[in-house]
Amino acid sequence: MKLRMPRPWTLFLLTFIVLVVGVVLRVGIRARRQIPAVHELSRYGMMRTTRRFGPNWLRNLASEERMLAVDEIDIASFYPNFERFKRMDREGQFAV
Repeated sequence: MKLRMPRPWTLFLLTFIVLVVGVVLRVGIRARRQIPAVHELSRYGMMRTTRRFGPNWLRNLASEERMLAVDEIDIASFYPNFERFKRMDREGQFAV
């Protein structure tokens, strides 16, 4: 059995698949980390300023919620609601 070089279309297809998988993983992993973190911190009073990435037509097609995955958070200001952070100490007094 003779080994032969792969055909050019096979190399093109493999290269294309590797590039697509790389881009999807880069966006997907960031989205999986960023979106839940932003939602959780927003529950406790975080305000954010984001730098928007992507064209407007893609924002209209997807949604602002989904595009949060590719937006870059520039400023995160934290204004906690102290009522949520209060806890009882051993004497029954509230401690912040």
